[in-house]
Amino acid sequence: MTAREDAPPARTQLHGTRYGELLFATLEGDSITADVWTTFTLNDCPAALWDPIDAAALATERGATFGLKNGPRHWLIDELQRGSVVEDVEFAQFAGLEMVRVASVQIDLASLGSREYRPNHVDRRSLFTWNAGQRVYELVGEDGASYVMQAYSQIVDPALEEADLQSLGSRLQLPEGWRYDTRVLDENLLVDTRSVKATVIQDELQNSYCLRD
Repeated sequence: MTAREDAPPARTQLHGTRYGELLFATLEGDSITADVWTTFTLNDCPAALWDPIDAAALATERGATFGLKNGPRHWLIDELQRGSVVEDVEFAQFAGLEMVRVASVQIDLASLGSREYRPNHVDRRSLFTWNAGQRVYELVGEDGASYVMQAYSQIVDPALEEADLQSLGSRLQLPEGWRYDTRVLDENLLVDTRSVKATVIQDELQNSYCLRD
């Protein structure tokens, strides 16, 4: 493992880009803190390298409580802008797959029984943009809070494609009072978490959504 001072550059034209993540989690009091490593900006998470990875064995090697493979996923955002240069950005290879550490996630122990539709807070210091004219997919909570899908997942359903997302609501077992919406944007949609932690939830297919203003 090595450390560098240059952060991954801002990226555009991300829509549809494939990536994978590894989370190495450590128990701290009543919560778990997980370091998030990603292939994003480095490669497209080739299956030949990704599929054989044993996250549990890697977690043991790193002294973490447990490890989790999170992918493959496909971005639905169009642009990602980092909030500031991150010092000592870490790069590593896991079973030959190059990855970079990009965030730290706090997970409440109470949420481990069922992660579906439960918020997690991610320190990612990023601005996400969905361009005007793109179709977006949103979960709206009982309290009216709206979460826009940032990436769809092929973890639970390896055959899931973006074309399937328009009718995804019929597959989801939403909490009481929640709904699934889809629409085409009239203007750019921005979620700015450069100075605050992002709030992220997942559905039962492990598609990920972030809270928007």
